[in-house]
Amino acid sequence: MRRSRLWPALVCGLILIGVATPSHAQFCQSGVGKPTCVVETATPGRYLIEINGPIEWQLVRDVEAVIKKGGRINSLTVLESPGGDVEAAMAIGRMLRSQELMRANVNGACASACVFVIAAPFLREYYQARIGLHRPYFSTASASTAEASKRIKAMN
Repeated sequence: MRRSRLWPALVCGLILIGVATPSHAQFCQSGVGKPTCVVETATPGRYLIEINGPIEWQLVRDVEAVIKKGGRINSLTVLESPGGDVEAAMAIGRMLRSQELMRANVNGACASACVFVIAAPFLREYYQARIGLHRPYFSTASASTAEASKRIKAMN
């Protein structure tokens, strides 16, 4: 009786699909429209952040949700980020520092507000990275000098 060569290939394919298919929780999915994600790793309660776009308040809410439910941020990877909301970036940086995140990997451009996020971990690795710095500014115009002073003091 002749054995089919298809059967071993089919079994290997199903095993690979089971290994490669994420069975973990995601706050969002990578891709166009939702490029920045907080993803639970294969180890329950351990999360990674992948930044591939502007820093926005949704990422702050996602990181807060992880921390509130007792999760731990283990990894930060920046693929590309033109910056974003400076206050959101600083809030994320503070949360990552409070989690004692050890390492950030920067694999592309990290400019403007993004720098406040990658400054939080104790170690940073750069692979063909481009870091862009400038004086931060608020994205919304303040109605008064008092309001601007209050926001600057809140950053410290």
